[in-house]
Amino acid sequence: MNEMNNVCIDWLSINIPIILPVSSSKDDRRIYALKFFKEYILKKLNILNEEVEWTPYSGKNYRQEGIIFFGQYMKFGIGSLDTKRISYEEYKKWFDSEDSFYKDLNKDIDGSTEFYYMSLVFSGQACREFEERFDLSWNVWLDYLINGFHGWATRIDLACDLINYKGFKFSTIVDFAKREWYTSIFKTVSKIYDDGDGQGIYFGQSRGSNCILFYNKMLERIKASYEINEGVESWLRIEQRFFSNAKEIGELLASTPQEEYNLLYKQILYNNLDFKKVNANASSLRGENLDRCETIFWWKKFFNEIEKLKVKNQHRLESTISTTKKWIEKETGVGVAKLCCMEDNVYDDLIKANDLKISGIEQLMKRPKELSKVNNQLLLRGKPIMSKGDLIRKKEELKSLNNFFNTGTLDN
Repeated sequence: MNEMNNVCIDWLSINIPIILPVSSSKDDRRIYALKFFKEYILKKLNILNEEVEWTPYSGKNYRQEGIIFFGQYMKFGIGSLDTKRISYEEYKKWFDSEDSFYKDLNKDIDGSTEFYYMSLVFSGQACREFEERFDLSWNVWLDYLINGFHGWATRIDLACDLINYKGFKFSTIVDFAKREWYTSIFKTVSKIYDDGDGQGIYFGQSRGSNCILFYNKMLERIKASYEINEGVESWLRIEQRFFSNAKEIGELLASTPQEEYNLLYKQILYNNLDFKKVNANASSLRGENLDRCETIFWWKKFFNEIEKLKVKNQHRLESTISTTKKWIEKETGVGVAKLCCMEDNVYDDLIKANDLKISGIEQLMKRPKELSKVNNQLLLRGKPIMSKGDLIRKKEELKSLNNFFNTGTLDN
């Protein structure tokens, strides 16, 4: 088998707000929650009702009653109002809006209601079942839950499988970690294990917190008596687990086409962990001194010259660029049209529109942070980034075009 590295979602926990009747009876809450789950969530997947039933289950992060399907791998439960993440006022605004689908769902509830949330939990196996059974990309599914139902992710694991990868070994990662030849948003390596049960290393806390885990997936599957496909000689998994910023990661995955997840994964990983080229005698390097060291060649090769990506602001950036585009189309477009109406010559209209573009490019060249935001978006879409030289050439092209409109000749 040839060398492979593919990214997949390996865990997804997401909460969705819901109104349920005020009642001491669990049965009442079950009825309405199940109705919502079937008529809205499962409708998107075209799952038959017979496949879904209430089942008691237990778990540290789950309620004692819920729905399990996907062969016992996907869990659904009900929780009380989560005011730590979403305010009471925000819940009320959603449910009181005139176009809210919740109105139809809850119009037959007698008496008072109160706010709850539903918790959908996809284990790694449930994620694989989802991919096999439904013709629905992850970004469409996440957009449906997050933007369609005001949902928010509470945990997301992204995994990259390196099958027969020759660029670096697990032992290399452990060696650099022990020597502290790396920079990371995580303060420490919390756990390293290499025993009869497996091999792994955690950057960050191993439970309940954001972390990066490298582990021998092939050894894990052999220990669990899984069959290994022919041609697989090695299988290293790099898993990024998101808890505190799972909401932002979910929003980012919802707005990014699934075919771009590989690039997105690497951009986030590169920002969160960077192995450095350090002189063997300089073992005391720390902090800023280590930051100044260049990335070690085998780690740089893995990322293939992509730029780092800070997740915290990325979804806001995409929203800002999208909003700016809509504002330009709505407001600036009208303004340009008004200016054009004052001209007698159609070429004068085009010249004025190009002048606005030229002015915008000149402003962008003076604001490197704004150019960096544009380049992040270009990278996410698999397009080449724009340098200042590219902007200068684009500006000159527009000027040449204006000259053609004025004189009828193009500049050389």
